[in-house]
Order: sequence, then structure tokens, then C-alpha cells
Amino acid sequence: MLSIVYKPSKQKLFVITA
Repeated sequence: MLSIVYKPSKQKLFVITA
């Protein structure tokens, strides 16, 4: 599953979780 997390620094962090 692909999740998009928005960090406080306004950067997109793509996290892949099983």
C-alpha cells in the first residue's frame, strides 16, 4: 500500500507499507 505523508517542512514523503 502506498501512503503519502505530508511533513511540516512541506515535503512529500512516500512511505510503502505492507
